[in-house]
Amino acid sequence: MSNVFVPFLYELRARKVKVGAQEALALAHALSRGLHESSLDGFYHVARALYVHPNTDLNTFDQTFSSHFHNIKTTSITILNKLKSW
Repeated sequence: MSNVFVPFLYELRARKVKVGAQEALALAHALSRGLHESSLDGFYHVARALYVHPNTDLNTFDQTFSSHFHNIKTTSITILNKLKSW
């Protein structure tokens, strides 16, 4: 399972979300206890609860999660922001 969430952890760090070893260990413990209910949605909720500390990181977390696990690129968000500014 570490081959799934460790690269995700590094991707979050690359996007300036402040996560570290303590959060990684907490996620590993939560996963070992089955708190994610063996689903990607459950993993999302557990990881978000443990990795996002200030609310300003919520959007970055969601974008990173979508990109990492669903292969969704953030170009649609960029296009939407351009349309709003126009």
